[in-house]
Amino acid sequence: MFIAARFIIGLGICYTQSCSPMLITELSHPQYRGKLTTIYNTLWYSGSIVAAWTTYGTLKMESQWSWKTPSVLQSFPSVIQLFLIWLVPESRTYNCFFIFALTRTRYQIVKDKHELARKTFERFHAPSSGQEFVDAEYQEVLETMALEKEFASRGISELWKTPGNRHRFLIALSAGFFSQTAGAGIVSYYIFLVLSQIGITDSKSQLVLNGCLTIFNFAIAGGMAFTIDWIGRRPLFLTATFGMCLAMTGWTIASQQYSVTGTTAGGRAVIALIFVFMFFYNLAWSGLLIGYVVEISPFYLRSRYLTVTLLAVAAGSFFTNYVNPVALEKITWKYYLCYIIWLAFQSVVVWWKYVETKGRSLEAVAICFDGDDAKLGGAGATGKGKELLDVLHSDSALGKGGIELQAEHAKV
Repeated sequence: MFIAARFIIGLGICYTQSCSPMLITELSHPQYRGKLTTIYNTLWYSGSIVAAWTTYGTLKMESQWSWKTPSVLQSFPSVIQLFLIWLVPESRTYNCFFIFALTRTRYQIVKDKHELARKTFERFHAPSSGQEFVDAEYQEVLETMALEKEFASRGISELWKTPGNRHRFLIALSAGFFSQTAGAGIVSYYIFLVLSQIGITDSKSQLVLNGCLTIFNFAIAGGMAFTIDWIGRRPLFLTATFGMCLAMTGWTIASQQYSVTGTTAGGRAVIALIFVFMFFYNLAWSGLLIGYVVEISPFYLRSRYLTVTLLAVAAGSFFTNYVNPVALEKITWKYYLCYIIWLAFQSVVVWWKYVETKGRSLEAVAICFDGDDAKLGGAGATGKGKELLDVLHSDSALGKGGIELQAEHAKV
């Protein structure tokens, strides 16, 4: 029953991971989009903190409730979600299973629900930026959706021929796999084995260290979310990946010294370097992983690229769960050398392929990958986009365009 329950929990997480980032990204004001989508993926540390300190509290319980209590607590977040989901805009109009799809403004536009889309934009963006901003934003999204729809009708094979889409696919695939194979899995799942190898075998001490580490992770990842529009995505990815490589190098040296000398200094150095390693990891890979992939993806491919990332996360987790414990037990600190080489490779890929997207609207990010061929409407339309828009306007596929077009759609 316990194993079956774990399976059901995992199945439910797949749905929320697929829907929530897209909903948050598309509803967020452009000024706060990066922060909100990053915070979304870092808040899992709040649950990790509860889990870590709950297991510490139930350590000395003699009954089976020592392991049942942490499991029962997992149900409360889902109960909270069941109540709060009705606060999602327009959620009272539709069946709850379709809430995430029908409240996405771009989805509403694609399905010709223009009035709903405008009302959603006005509700979330007009109070802070005014009606003129909403009008311009709506025009950009409306025309971009028309351009993407025209292009997407050619089929997936045609989309794959575009260099920008192949570039996005590589980022989506690498981001998911890199996030799980960077070495953080050793800390997240097998820190007790790592601590045992440096002489910390007391369960209480292990749980205290694990609990403190989760709080540290939450603080760093949460704080980083407020800096991404100031520092930028690419610098954070580069700093995080290269920093992890350096920290893992120090971690390896300290572990080797402990295995040779057995001194407490070596063990303390390992603990310190674990915190340093997780500091760099949380600069980018805990928060930007999902937000960056969703941000760089055009509407018609957004769910597909996110699926690629989640599949890569699952593949990386499979590796972490089945290879790490065996390797750590068999070759101990020498296993860390593999991670140093792998992190160096990750740094090269990030430097070569990851691009900066800060300061752009969700639609305008396409320029970073497609240049003048970007399918972008509104005032920021590029050369190719303008040509396609002129054709759509001349064919009456978009009507008169501009504010007049928005007024007509608002009456539908």
